[in-house]
Amino acid sequence: MKANSISGHFASLFTILIWGTTFISTKILLVGFRPVGILHEKVTALTVVRMVMTLMGLFLSEKKLFFLKKGEKQNGLAK
Repeated sequence: MKANSISGHFASLFTILIWGTTFISTKILLVGFRPVGILHEKVTALTVVRMVMTLMGLFLSEKKLFFLKKGEKQNGLAK
């Protein structure tokens, strides 16, 4: 129970740190950029990060979704 409580506190502190950093960086960026430009860059960056995470999950997953070796069967179907 104690370890779970400590990990929750660390997760909360990490979240606060990230939120504070993005808040301050956005305030600094507003000096030189328009809000729409900042939003566009954030959405683009997050889309790239999510795509990379998805591809890593597919490649590292135990289920061979796309890459079967020659002669392997998936769900009873020969490739």
